[in-house]
Amino acid sequence: MNYSTLKPEALRVRQDHASHVCLEYFRGDKWSEYLAFEPEGLKKFRELTTKMERQFYRPSAIPLDRAALSFLRAAKTAYLPDDGVYEIIMEIYIMSKTNGSKTLEALSIAQLVPVYNELAVALGKPALKVYKSNKAALLAKISDLQAEAKKPTKEQGEAKAKASEVAGKRLAGIAAKPKAEKATLTSKTSPSAHPAPKGKASKSQPAAKGSKPAPAASAKGPKKVGIGAFCTELIRKGKSNEEVLAAVQKQFPDASTSASSIAWYRNKLKNEG
Repeated sequence: MNYSTLKPEALRVRQDHASHVCLEYFRGDKWSEYLAFEPEGLKKFRELTTKMERQFYRPSAIPLDRAALSFLRAAKTAYLPDDGVYEIIMEIYIMSKTNGSKTLEALSIAQLVPVYNELAVALGKPALKVYKSNKAALLAKISDLQAEAKKPTKEQGEAKAKASEVAGKRLAGIAAKPKAEKATLTSKTSPSAHPAPKGKASKSQPAAKGSKPAPAASAKGPKKVGIGAFCTELIRKGKSNEEVLAAVQKQFPDASTSASSIAWYRNKLKNEG
């Protein structure tokens, strides 16, 4: 939203059960926008009004100008606030001092001196004890304080640099992660990744001198003997037809071989011999 459209009637200070404060600056039909502190600093939030009011459930008696100065003072910690936060705080503070106006020109010097002093103290600068110059010069001094509020402090700059360094290392770690995972996967699937147990030769080690190489195992497994070859072999060994049939039924229980089949094999063998 455009923060120059802030309206005095939309400004509210609310608190949660632990007395944490939020500074609401906009409320629509269903949602609200407000400032509140997170562990990393002052943040802008845009949430459903019902959700915001569940957390910051009670209106606060803290005046708007006190709340704005408190937020300004706390925002100058080692954490940079969200963009636009200082503009919102300043606009709320000025409206609280001018009964809704967004400029300070209508105030007198007597009214402007406390404004300058409050902003100066919030930013860690000395207050004015006596002011003898003109109104324009005082307005310029207040404008300088407003500009000073937007400048990051030394602590904020160091915190930002450290956050950037941490983010850079995190991104570098994410970029290197796929390579590391690939290397891990390769080591798990590599034959040399797991050494052979002690006392046993590894597959990659040469055979001992004088030992005979083991015959290579067939990829298809042992060759199966058919019923015909089985019967022929037993007939050659001198087995009778009854003995051959009994052996076939034992070796091939599902076969439909009969006595006539054994006789056929015997006759075939005689004809071949």
